Amino acid sequence: MLVYAACLPGILMIIGSCANTAPSSIETEYQHVERYMLVKRDNYEYKGGAHGMGTTLYYVFDLTDKRVLCICDFFREGTEERLYEIIKNELRGYNDRTAAQGTAVLGDDKPLSQEIFLTDEPGVTENIFISEEGMCLNWAPYEIAPYAAGSIEILLPWKTIRPLLKHDAMELLEKFGIHMFM
Repeated sequence: MLVYAACLPGILMIIGSCANTAPSSIETEYQHVERYMLVKRDNYEYKGGAHGMGTTLYYVFDLTDKRVLCICDFFREGTEERLYEIIKNELRGYNDRTAAQGTAVLGDDKPLSQEIFLTDEPGVTENIFISEEGMCLNWAPYEIAPYAAGSIEILLPWKTIRPLLKHDAMELLEKFGIHMFM
């Protein structure tokens, strides 16, 4: 994988060091695509108790502007409610795909908390990454579901969220080599 050597020290500083943490295992992957870099950081910590805690953090770096992108860089103001509905629908689909045989699926009419989720209002995570297919959102164990469910990761397809994107975000994605032809 090609890593821009000049950007790497700044990227590592943004991600932070692991000094003064509990015993842990950290793996970091770098993926350079066009003008952005995706950093995936898998972390496992054990602080005592029944089990340790595994989390995955994603960082999307705009190598041109030398900054970390967040979800607010992509969506127009005033689209939060529609985005939240799309996220909840994708979470329903996630539940339905992972449900054990014989388990009732959520469909559109049941609250999220009726199955694997801890809440009906999961919130929007800032833990995102982008791909050719869309924007992926990741919640760590316990954020919206019990530990046994693991990390929850959903894909918001570009074709679904395109009407909510800022014009600047579409230009940014184009610069990254992600083209949205409709």
